[in-house]
Amino acid sequence: MAAAVIAILSAAGFTARDRDNDLSPFDVQVLAGPESGGQPSWALLDESLVLSGEPGSVAEA
Repeated sequence: MAAAVIAILSAAGFTARDRDNDLSPFDVQVLAGPESGGQPSWALLDESLVLSGEPGSVAEA
């Protein structure tokens, strides 16, 4: 479970690793957060988002 949490945090721009603690084997240590003002890798660009009903959209026919 900790490996999945670390993978998600890493994808979001955090630096995380397993915490070396025998009494809490599922702890995750977060060492650093994402850059301030940075955009997540999964964020949509304004140019790539077309709303239905907007001129030029596929839904308008």
